[in-house]
Amino acid sequence: MLVTSPERTVTDCLRVLPAVDALAVADAAARRLVAAPALAAAVERLVGWPGVVRARRLVGLVDGRRESAFESWSALAFATTGLVMPLWQVDVTDSAGFVGRGDAWWEDGVVGEADGKAKYRLRAAQLGGIDAERLAQVLDAERRREQRMRRSGLTVVRWEAKDVLDPTAAVALAAHLRSELALRATRTHTATVTPHPFRHPA
Repeated sequence: MLVTSPERTVTDCLRVLPAVDALAVADAAARRLVAAPALAAAVERLVGWPGVVRARRLVGLVDGRRESAFESWSALAFATTGLVMPLWQVDVTDSAGFVGRGDAWWEDGVVGEADGKAKYRLRAAQLGGIDAERLAQVLDAERRREQRMRRSGLTVVRWEAKDVLDPTAAVALAAHLRSELALRATRTHTATVTPHPFRHPA
């Protein structure tokens, strides 16, 4: 039974849930149920409601391109540490063709990978099962994909959940990414990077 609309449900989450959970819920909703501008408009109608200031701050970060809670946590950490926000989910192509999809992309030439174990377990399951052999196949394919990105001149930076959920680690990750972005000022790459197709909810 539908009790509240998607907009009301998500805005309530933005008002009362811990920020990491609230943004993950809102990103998932923006990907599947209701476009981010509609969520922002719904928050603006909550004048005087408890938690509305917090909701306004979080709704400004909502992005339906993010595909996992891990990516949402990463976005919140980047915003909190003042790091420039990347474009989420991009397709990378080199001279030989399609290389793969990156979780995050900074225009300077840095590909970011939110490197959770669940991602590799899911890929192994798609190959027919989560066992040592299939996990090895997935990890080997990931290694080759990263090698191709690096050979085309891109920088690849990986992080784990603890790197964005722990405030101290998040500051360290942001500093590392800023350093890599600064180094890119003197480098070029031959890859073609385009946003992965994403159909916004109506």
